[in-house]
Amino acid sequence: MDLTRRRLLGAGGVGFATAVAGCLSEPGEGGESGNGGLSSGYAAFFVLYDWTETVAGDGMDIENVLAVGEAGHGWNPPSDLVLDVAESDVFVYLDTPEFSWAQDIAAQLKEEDGVTPIDLLEAVDPSDRLAWEDHDHNDEENHEEGDDHDDEKNHEEGDDHGDEKNHEEGDDHDHQEDDDGPGDEFQDPHVWIDPILAGEMVEVLGDQLAELDPDNADQYRENASAYVDRLDDVDQQLRELSDAARVDVGIFAGHDSFRYVEDRYGFELHSPQGVSPSAEPSPDDIAETIDLVEDNDIDTILYDPLETDSGGPPPLAQRILDSTDASEARPLSSGDGTTAEWNDEGWGWIEQMTELNLPSLRAALDAE
Repeated sequence: MDLTRRRLLGAGGVGFATAVAGCLSEPGEGGESGNGGLSSGYAAFFVLYDWTETVAGDGMDIENVLAVGEAGHGWNPPSDLVLDVAESDVFVYLDTPEFSWAQDIAAQLKEEDGVTPIDLLEAVDPSDRLAWEDHDHNDEENHEEGDDHDDEKNHEEGDDHGDEKNHEEGDDHDHQEDDDGPGDEFQDPHVWIDPILAGEMVEVLGDQLAELDPDNADQYRENASAYVDRLDDVDQQLRELSDAARVDVGIFAGHDSFRYVEDRYGFELHSPQGVSPSAEPSPDDIAETIDLVEDNDIDTILYDPLETDSGGPPPLAQRILDSTDASEARPLSSGDGTTAEWNDEGWGWIEQMTELNLPSLRAALDAE
């Protein structure tokens, strides 16, 4: 697969994508395909960029508004970004307060002609969105373990992960406030980390592009379907990992961004930090985490590589290592950004999952 498009993402400014969706089918030249042809678009952060680039194929130039090494949480866009986006055909984002800058841009774009905001959060049923207020350390000092993790490793696995692709709504979301899910202000935004929910969003993205560009509708949908097949393979690997895990709890020294994966596959990644990247762990949270490492003889500490500039573990992960008998730290990516190294390798979200996250999770959960 030719990866030159992704490698053209710059490390010192807005990443620009120009060519190649690889072996997936490719729509005709954007803007020349007849009624409603598409030629360009923007995505709010890395995963959405990766999906849009893949589904769009060669017929569109897709830009990731974030530079390599940046994540979208708390990011402040340049003042002229909305003007640049307004000159494109689509803006792909998630309508969540955690990406409030993207919400603001989308609101402004709705007043413009010729550009369509595509909110992929609408593809996720509200009952599948996880509440997060109980995990926000800005609101409460201590993270209560076990609020939304069953005591057993496999929580009703099979009931909602059988032959059907979509799990039964509500069966494993005990912490939801009601059947319609939590209010917008209390939703964990990290829906893209769950490969099943990701597949639902990619399918909707394909449908949305097809509606905007009917001449290339079949190709958009074929590209989306091929990508969903790859996500299904990631889902299967996560199931196998969960089945093989000798422990059901790992330690993640980063913001608590993997709750959708935990909820679906039945293991816990305990984080002292909380869901919000801006939340600071309290001394009690850190002490609780250290106790958890010692009580469970945990050897591998996971960390977010976007939270360190040194190439090694960030201070929180290093503190846990120094305070326990754990012997190694491994990276775990939440997918909202990419590093220069991964960019050079041409990694998209699936490669981050298979080449980085799955090996790290196997080590952390003793599933090797």
